[in-house]
Amino acid sequence: MRNVLIALLFILAFVIQSTLFRFIGIYGIKPDLMLILVISFALLDGGIEGAILGLFAGFLQDVFFSPGIGMTMIPYFISGLFAGYYNNHVFREKTLTAFVFTLLYSLLFNLTMTLEILIVKHSISVIASIQNILISTLFNCAITLFLYRYIVRLSHARLMKKNRILR
Repeated sequence: MRNVLIALLFILAFVIQSTLFRFIGIYGIKPDLMLILVISFALLDGGIEGAILGLFAGFLQDVFFSPGIGMTMIPYFISGLFAGYYNNHVFREKTLTAFVFTLLYSLLFNLTMTLEILIVKHSISVIASIQNILISTLFNCAITLFLYRYIVRLSHARLMKKNRILR
């Protein structure tokens, strides 16, 4: 049941991100709700789950908006994997921790996307790229401040408990 609920949550986030968030962008830059979810669940559940959720989120984005599979899947995967790597070493249920992780891994995500664009496209405005990265990261951090406590509550909900064979 947990996996179905998380998949539905990501699909809902994808729909919100592709429709509603188009209207709240600054300079054409909108927050990345799916990245926030990937980082949040990676922080709460670990790097493997973060990596799998990153692949799922990136796959959804690539299927609908990218000319090829993998352009956004790789940065989501990397962000989810690394964000979950330290989940046992931090106060993972604190909003400040999620804020810092979102700051770091939004920067990593956006830098990876920019690197991919440079590899494929050859030319890009450095100033515009830095501006896009900073605005996107700030958007994600601001949304994390409001959203993370609800993600923690959802992760502790009875329906979201992991099934364990060995007790």
